[in-house]
Amino acid sequence: MELWHLIFVMYMIATTGGSLINRQFAKTSRLNPYVSGLARNIIVGLPINIGLVVYAGGFMPPSLGLLPFVLLDATAALLNNYFNFYARRHLDTAVMDTFTRMYLLPVGLFGSLFLGEGLNKIQLTGAGLVLLSTLIIGRLKIPLRDLWLVAVSTILLSIIVLASRQVVVEAGLPLALAWGFMIASTFRVIFFGKQLIKDIPLVKQELKLIVGASVMGNIQNMLFQLSAVLTSNVSLVSSLAATKAVFTAIAAAIILGERGNLKKKLLAASVSVVGVLLLK
Repeated sequence: MELWHLIFVMYMIATTGGSLINRQFAKTSRLNPYVSGLARNIIVGLPINIGLVVYAGGFMPPSLGLLPFVLLDATAALLNNYFNFYARRHLDTAVMDTFTRMYLLPVGLFGSLFLGEGLNKIQLTGAGLVLLSTLIIGRLKIPLRDLWLVAVSTILLSIIVLASRQVVVEAGLPLALAWGFMIASTFRVIFFGKQLIKDIPLVKQELKLIVGASVMGNIQNMLFQLSAVLTSNVSLVSSLAATKAVFTAIAAAIILGERGNLKKKLLAASVSVVGVLLLK
């Protein structure tokens, strides 16, 4: 077993747990997602990113050549904060995670055309099966509004993966995460700082889920980026990450009681597993 295999398994555990926490938070939170995001940045993100900067040997700004990728990554992440939150509020965990696996399509296409990575014929068949699992989930009755929210979130996620990959390769993971944190935090402080002060009582009530979601989010982000760097193939790692739908469907049914249309969810998850086996 190679090191990236172990890192990826850790990522799968973290991302499944993160999905469950984020679903629960989206269902119950009365905070604006940008306000809760700012609270996450202050409580959890700030000490983590200070540690990352120290580990990197000090803070330095991105080069002019890298700056557009840093800004694109941070902007897409900020927009996805909104769309992902409200999509997750209305869609149950398994449906949400299966749909968002669609981001591997533009990621794989871009990786093939511009990064020289790509997938071979067998791997493309596997990717097709992963997409088929999304179509199975699509047979459920889902409001158009929710489809719109998750579609935009999926597009933004593909942009985040591609842009952050470029930043991580050129600058390293610690600085890449620190830059994204700094830009996102600055935006949230400017536009939502006053609202956060007003909402402190709500933040205290929702503190456990805020901290849990933030910790899991930071862990899964670092583990995913590290897996992509170790394999030197973002297309493969993104495709393998589709198996998250399997674990999420089962975990959400057991822990959150989301058992509606469970047969279709498990069928979609099984098709996704076959696809992943072909991707190896």
